[in-house]
Amino acid sequence: VSAFLDMQSAWRVRFSPDEPGTWAWSLLPQADEAMPASGSIDVAPATTSSAWRRHGPLTIHSSARGFAHADGTPVFWLADTVWAAPAHATAKEWQDYVAYRAGQGFNVVQINALPQWDASGPPLREPFQKTDGKEDLTRPDPSYFATLDAMVASAADAGLIPAIVVVWFENTPADNEDWPITVPRRGPFTDQTVRAFARHLVARYEAFGAVWIASGDSGFRSPASVALYDAAAEAIVA
Repeated sequence: VSAFLDMQSAWRVRFSPDEPGTWAWSLLPQADEAMPASGSIDVAPATTSSAWRRHGPLTIHSSARGFAHADGTPVFWLADTVWAAPAHATAKEWQDYVAYRAGQGFNVVQINALPQWDASGPPLREPFQKTDGKEDLTRPDPSYFATLDAMVASAADAGLIPAIVVVWFENTPADNEDWPITVPRRGPFTDQTVRAFARHLVARYEAFGAVWIASGDSGFRSPASVALYDAAAEAIVA
């Protein structure tokens, strides 16, 4: 699994083992100055009622007509969309929402990793730091993603699988240019920055059983934008 830079000071790794026992780990340095390291962790059987923790992350059912957990247990995808929550919801609003939806029997929550363009009001949080006064897509904002960490973790603890959008259409060069209203644009991403961003998301959230949505609200009429969606998807599965 890949590490991610947390709060600009420490590299962290998140891993969700799929069976109990002793797991060995080793660090594979990517730079000469990194020190090699190794160790082990003891993993106990899951005690949570969360289906994804007891049965594993989602995959395609053997019938190819739906979803299943890693151990073959069928899954009916019952999701609610709160695309804008990562940038707009307070901690209390999110906790109330997660408890309410889980109590109703939902098992998936669909969110946008970035601020949603059509949400009401300005976002409470912005996902990227600024360089020379301009949003820098190579510098994720630590506080934004620390908040998203807590949101994804609490959803997973409640038994909700996080389905996370990587790139909405307004994050691309030219997708949906014929949208009937003026859409604020973030970015746009390039092939290099979208791959780095997708890898960052996977490193942070794959251990929570996340499912990935490469694009949103796209008309798929812009070759340049479709190429970005492809690049994001390739980075996710790499």
